[in-house]
Amino acid sequence: MDAALALAAPAEAETALSLDALRRFLMAPAEQFLRQRLGLRLPEVEAAGEDIEPLQAPRAGLQRTLLQHAVFGGLLAGQGTSALHASLRARGLLPSGPLGARVLAEIEGEVAPYARAFANWRNGAETTSLLLEAEVDGVRVHGRLGEAYPDGIVRLRFGKPSGPSSLRNGLDWLLASAAGVDLPFVEFHEAPDAGIGPHLRPPLSRDSAIDALHALVALRRDGLRRPLPFAPYSAWELFTATDAARGVNEAASKWRGREGGWAERDSEALRLALRGRDPFADAAALEEFAGLAFVIFGAVTRGEPMPAPIINVEALPDDAEDEA
Repeated sequence: MDAALALAAPAEAETALSLDALRRFLMAPAEQFLRQRLGLRLPEVEAAGEDIEPLQAPRAGLQRTLLQHAVFGGLLAGQGTSALHASLRARGLLPSGPLGARVLAEIEGEVAPYARAFANWRNGAETTSLLLEAEVDGVRVHGRLGEAYPDGIVRLRFGKPSGPSSLRNGLDWLLASAAGVDLPFVEFHEAPDAGIGPHLRPPLSRDSAIDALHALVALRRDGLRRPLPFAPYSAWELFTATDAARGVNEAASKWRGREGGWAERDSEALRLALRGRDPFADAAALEEFAGLAFVIFGAVTRGEPMPAPIINVEALPDDAEDEA
């Protein structure tokens, strides 16, 4: 949608915004535009009920994440493999027979180092939650942050950070900093040459955190008037690339899909809202996409919206469908 065709701002100015609402927008700005401003009801992927037998091992996505967290919780509670297997089978999280045993062994191998590192850091302390708020340019941004311990607010991800995990954790970090919480922000995740943690985020001043939240709230305001060409997985590829040209290619592959694989652009919301617009089709589209990626991920990872680097667009990647 051209800026000249953008919808008018809502009649009533927003005075309060939950952190969850800001998170939902940044995870899927096109979807939130369609839902909130056009009133469209989009199809939602519903998780299978607990009475559904898992016939195959989950290789990725929500089901694998649920299984990893269940194993993590069991290991922290001191459950052995047999007890874990019985518990997970009863909850419908594991396939039956030898396949289930192999899956559990694989997940245990992935999760056990995190459980040990987290247990050592926690040192038996009990968790609590924090109800926080901060004034951001006349808007009260508020939310409840869980997993708060005497030695810090902790966030866990199995494997390397992703676009969505960086958004979730970064928004919590920004609100805690903007609210003046005097606790370290601690993360456990896979980091090159630094293990799985604990990794401490650098302290961020209240003013810097409020400025970063201000940029994100302003983007949301804009994104509820017109759909923004942003999606977290593709944008993360561009933001984290050490070489801009390579980053463009990796981001385009994530957006368009590679060799018939999953493509981020195929979400119902992006297809409807962007009407086929491709952020990698021309220099102007790429500039807008990169600008959004660096503002958003700069804010949630470094506490400062960042300008996008100058990208040589003389050889924009061909559409993946054309390459097939």
